[in-house]
Amino acid sequence: MTGLDRVLSDLIAGNWILTLEDYPDGVRRVVAQRPVGWEGPGDPYERILADDHAHMLRLLVERRNRVGDEADDSGPTMRGIGRDFPTLGWSLGG
Repeated sequence: MTGLDRVLSDLIAGNWILTLEDYPDGVRRVVAQRPVGWEGPGDPYERILADDHAHMLRLLVERRNRVGDEADDSGPTMRGIGRDFPTLGWSLGG
């Protein structure tokens, strides 16, 4: 599995949330952040900024290569419809 494959898998699994943010200088940036209640490895409040989606994918691949095994996002997360969200005290699709 390549770095890009792993990043795409992380995105599909819900380990990162991608949003667009508008800035006062008129620029719209892509932001990657962990989902609310993130319990996996790394900083749950980490934010990564990029100018476009292609740049964001490159940054996420570089991050995964830089942190190595610590970037293994296969640990516990707050993802999946119908799964319990213990830190929020409720569940979806219940």
